[in-house]
Amino acid sequence: MAATDSDDEPSTAAAVPIARRPERVQAQLFAKLLRRDIATMKRKVTKAELAWQKRCESQGYVDPPERLVKVRERMAEARRMLSALNSRFPRS
Repeated sequence: MAATDSDDEPSTAAAVPIARRPERVQAQLFAKLLRRDIATMKRKVTKAELAWQKRCESQGYVDPPERLVKVRERMAEARRMLSALNSRFPRS
């Protein structure tokens, strides 16, 4: 039976470590997915930037393609999420 406080409600002190294990496992899986997505986006950005640079060399400066801007934004957001996960669940 779970430990109880003076008002006969279950104590959360005993449940927190057990509850955090699944959270940590889920966070580790999500972090792995984020790292994989970041690596994929990085490869795509590098390829798109090379194509954009070649276009700039042949036509003069042109604005970066909209999709390149969007992928850079998504990559920055994925890095922020990964950083937040690492802050909340530091690697042990």
